[in-house]
Amino acid sequence: MTRHKAPVAGLKALPRRLFYTGYAVILLVAGYYMRLSPAALSLTEEFGRLSQGGPWFIPGSKVAIRRDYTGIEAIDAVLTFFVAVFYPISTQSKGTRLQLVYFLFNFTSIWTVLAVESIRVRNARALITFTTVLYTLLQTVGAAVFVPVWCALYTWISGRSTYWTFTRETPVTKAAILPAALLLAYVIPSLGLAYQFQDSRSLQAYLAFWQITPMLINLIWVPMAWITKASSSGKAGPPDTDVLYLNITYGLSFLAGFIPHVALLYICFTSNEPTYTLDFIFTPRQPTDPTWNSALFFIFKVDLAAAFVSMILWCFQVRLELINVGCEPSGVAYVLFGTVIGSIVLGPGAFISATCWWREAKINAFDQPRKTM
Repeated sequence: MTRHKAPVAGLKALPRRLFYTGYAVILLVAGYYMRLSPAALSLTEEFGRLSQGGPWFIPGSKVAIRRDYTGIEAIDAVLTFFVAVFYPISTQSKGTRLQLVYFLFNFTSIWTVLAVESIRVRNARALITFTTVLYTLLQTVGAAVFVPVWCALYTWISGRSTYWTFTRETPVTKAAILPAALLLAYVIPSLGLAYQFQDSRSLQAYLAFWQITPMLINLIWVPMAWITKASSSGKAGPPDTDVLYLNITYGLSFLAGFIPHVALLYICFTSNEPTYTLDFIFTPRQPTDPTWNSALFFIFKVDLAAAFVSMILWCFQVRLELINVGCEPSGVAYVLFGTVIGSIVLGPGAFISATCWWREAKINAFDQPRKTM
């Protein structure tokens, strides 16, 4: 493979500031609608009752939220909160359930980006490498808060004058195990949410289990990588071996986003179900007289929209970085057009994965004399 001399920096100071501003705007707007909007404030009283302990029924229904999952009171209290939020989304209507499954599968691409960037040599010891902490934060503070912050951190890290002089490589053992870890810890458990549970307690138990699946990625990934490394002969593989495994990971996350995207479009354009519409599933329209269910669904849509808009903006950013370093022959307008159209045609998850696959090949063409930080 022909390698090119690595540049000194990616984006210049002004574009970086613009991206910082973009991520901050997304964070602030989403934060307002998720915490201070009329829909969000309408949930305050019920969340207060939920936190007090004792029997609690989902407003407008006879479904009691269970509080026993692990036997550890502190953990069960957190899981109870998440189940109270996710249960109405998964049962409110066919449209809300379809949206939940659609976005959770598309989220595979975001987990992929977090995982790959956490093991990239040039990101060593940066904040974005502590994936267990990051996964926990994402599940607790919400994607609308976490993803823009992660993108801003990446912007800061990649703006260092030395960033592009380090290798883009990832440890082969970790890259090789990542596809299996994502499949076993996240994709397959997410399939369970498409199952129609007949028993509310069983569904609640599964929703509680699903909350920890992002953290299971590391529990599977890291030990398996250590075992693989310990049992290997120690011989170096062919150059760029890690790229092969990273491309498998990108391919997996692409399919996890693209197949649900095609299925959702087909369902919405062919079904007579009133909640199977693109407007109902995607548009975060604030309810005028919010109920528990409608307010949660609105906040859920804001959360997901902010996360994917941030990550699609990041995709545009990394393409601009490659223009600046001479690896991308296209102009800014062409890249912007491709970003908008690609995210619509492929779906957000598939577009993010496709961008990462394309980017990996481009940054692999750099001359990488320095192997460690």
